[in-house]
Amino acid sequence: MKTKPFAIAALASALFSTFGHAQDFNAINQTVNDDYVVAGDYLAIGIPAAGFVAAWIHDDWEGAKQLTISGLGTQTITELTKKAIGRHRPNTNLGKISTKSFPSGHAAGAFSGAAFLQTRYGAAWGIPAYAGAAFVAASRVHGNRHHADDVLAGASIAFLVNQFVVSPYVNEGVAFNLTPNKDNGLTFGVSISNQALEYDQGRERGDGKLKQRSRHRFQFDMGFNTLDSVSQIDAHGQLQNSQLVDEHQPFAAVQYDYALDKESSFEINVAPNETRRYGIANNGLTIGDTTYEDGDKVYMAFKQWSLGASYLKHYQLTDQLKVSGGLGLYAHYLEVQSDKLQGGKHDKDNLLEIMPAGSIKAKYSIIGGLSALASAQYQWANKNSVTTTEVGLVYEVNPEWEFGIKYTTSRNQWRSINTKYDSDSVVMSFANRF
Repeated sequence: MKTKPFAIAALASALFSTFGHAQDFNAINQTVNDDYVVAGDYLAIGIPAAGFVAAWIHDDWEGAKQLTISGLGTQTITELTKKAIGRHRPNTNLGKISTKSFPSGHAAGAFSGAAFLQTRYGAAWGIPAYAGAAFVAASRVHGNRHHADDVLAGASIAFLVNQFVVSPYVNEGVAFNLTPNKDNGLTFGVSISNQALEYDQGRERGDGKLKQRSRHRFQFDMGFNTLDSVSQIDAHGQLQNSQLVDEHQPFAAVQYDYALDKESSFEINVAPNETRRYGIANNGLTIGDTTYEDGDKVYMAFKQWSLGASYLKHYQLTDQLKVSGGLGLYAHYLEVQSDKLQGGKHDKDNLLEIMPAGSIKAKYSIIGGLSALASAQYQWANKNSVTTTEVGLVYEVNPEWEFGIKYTTSRNQWRSINTKYDSDSVVMSFANRF
């Protein structure tokens, strides 16, 4: 028998009212408080502070100014993005809502300091700082304060702002000093080392600017999934009248490219996707080893964290058209969690899958710095498959910076855990070559 529209509306209204006033946390959105979280809080402040200490040690007041501008710029962008997107924190229940999850301010602050130390003073400072920043990011996910793509977004914003603001520190080998003399005056001195006479120091002759080394390319993608993806788990009507916790489902991804030569490159992709929904169990909803009774109020969380690398060959077919093809390997971690809304019946199902990948890309120059992009990738293993396609436009502002907008689709069949995850996304891309 068909349910009448007004009955559906009444049931949905009752469901929203029931969930909207629930105050108890379950195992999925429970906050974690431990020494790791506390240590991450301290490091989020300590790493940028270390940048100022390094500037003081090097007597580098220009560096201190750049760190200040970079840090303030990073936090301003982060806070404005938080307010614009309004994603729920993972430790938020439906009765006490916090919508400042995306991006992570802690990760942004820590990576801002780490990126400054690496760019300004080199790996001796940068590597320990980046290790500490990674700990901060992990502590935010561990403490259930942020989703994985929240911290990835915060770190990416910090890195790109740093790339725009901060320049490497070069000691030219020239020192100035003032010392008192016996006539109660001051003596002004200049010392010039052999280093100052060896002009190169990583700079081009003539204009004194640092040499451009453009083998590296960092791309930050930020977008919204326009498809109600987690409803695919509910293909058999087992989560009745369900709703998404975050209607727009924001996400972040990162791509790093290293040019081996003009015809080949190495590419790394990181894409952690997470989304959540809630509803009423129906028709024997089962997650892991747990079956929920019909009528149970259930809260569900889905993760698909992906990490992959590919080797690409590039072919310049015409002056305007460039085509690339590659092979790679991807690792995917899948997890579906469920619990009763107010706890007491938590379970999860997970999968770690390693999959070979084949990809093809095309870039067509339209006019000036404007180009059209298209790509497709297919992965398959153990009856599981991932198909991704992408089309869009990219504008090269200058040889270092690019901005793009694209539409991507992903179709993910995870038969091993009886889950299907699809996405149709509008994505903005920000890229820097260095």
